[in-house]
Parts: sequence; structure tokens; C-alpha cells
Amino acid sequence: MKKNRSIVKLVLSLLSLMVGIVWTGALIIVTFSGGAPIWRLLILLVFTVLFLFLGIRGLLDWKKTSLAEGTKIPRAVPIVLGVVGVLLVIQMALYFPIAARNGRMTRFLKPYVQEDYTDENVKLPENPRFVFYHNGSFTVPSKRFIFGTDDPSQVNVVVSYSESVSKNGIWVDSATGKKVSDARVQNVTLYVIRLEDWALVDEVKCHQLLKQNENGVNVLGMSEVENYLNSLGQ
Repeated sequence: MKKNRSIVKLVLSLLSLMVGIVWTGALIIVTFSGGAPIWRLLILLVFTVLFLFLGIRGLLDWKKTSLAEGTKIPRAVPIVLGVVGVLLVIQMALYFPIAARNGRMTRFLKPYVQEDYTDENVKLPENPRFVFYHNGSFTVPSKRFIFGTDDPSQVNVVVSYSESVSKNGIWVDSATGKKVSDARVQNVTLYVIRLEDWALVDEVKCHQLLKQNENGVNVLGMSEVENYLNSLGQ
């Protein structure tokens, strides 16, 4: 039993160390890209240090125990860790470019942000190219938004948004007519902002009825949101 526990401790320690290393890379990219809120960096830093600490301490404890008991590592352990390592590398390859791109966009566009709109109901710029702005950070739109861009020099429109979920009736059992659960609707308000002077172009409200027991959906994946943004300037 002690041997089994020792191997489990080794695996968990190595996994923790791997996660800590991945998050260290993420922290470096987000920090040097700039624009990330301080609270987000602090949370990332805390978890990075925690995983690194647990991983290193676990390995040191395992080494001390294994030397005393002569424990050998089963062949399956390196295989499992190798697979996990490959998955983490894939995750890094997918996440880091996105984080770096969003960080670059935030660093470039942050100086344009103002506390209040300088004007309202202004004209949309010609050939609009937009990015999203939410919770203090800019995000590059996915490819399904035809007027989105990942080039900061092309951005002339910013789309900010707020969201909420509200009760919109009840779900009932079709056989008994009794209430099963509350029915909810997701509400999203889009704010289309002209970047050069941070003036409000348009404010649009979108809604989507949620499925039973569904608490929310991806705001930017709502069909009403996507249809509106793909018709900018038309």
C-alpha cells in the first residue's frame, strides 16, 4: 500500500509541476503583452506559485521516501506522464498565441479608452473593423465575424457588451401541467463605439431563451449578436 501511495504521490507531484510550468509561461506572456488587469495577474501568479510549490515539494518528499524504501518507478508512469506532457504542450501551443494576440491588442488600444462617451449617435466609420472590449481587456474576434480584425492598426470600432440572465416564465410538465423549473432568458447589450474619439455609435439589445436548466450561453455565440455584427455598415 505504501508503494502504491508513493507512486501516486510521484505522479501528482509531476503533474502539478507541469501545470505550474505551463502557467508560468502564460504569466510571462500575459505580463509582457500588457493590458491585463492587475487582479487577473495576481490570481494567475498565486496559482502558478502554488502548483510549482506543490510539485517541487512532492518530488523532494518522494525522493526522500523512495531512497529509504528502494521504490522503483513502474514503466506505466513515464508513459502516462508523457501523454499528459504532450497534451499540455498542445494546450500551450493553442493558448499562448491567443493570449499574446489579445495582450498586444489591449496594449495598443488601451490609451483610447475613456470613462464616458464623448458623444452619442455618431456615424459608423467607413469600412468598419472591430474588436471586442470586456472587463478591461480587448479580444480579437473569431473568424466568423466578417468585420473583425486581429491587426490593431486596422481597428476603428470597438464592441463592448454587458450581459445578464433573468426569469422569463416557467417550464411545466406537459403531462401534469406542474412547474418543473423557472424559464430564463439571456440578455445582452452591445455598445458599438467609434475608437478614435470613444463616441457611441449604437446600442443594441439581444435576447436568447435558454433551454431548461441552462444557466447561460456564450454571449458572442448568440445568433442575434453574430447576425448584427456581421451586418455592420450595411
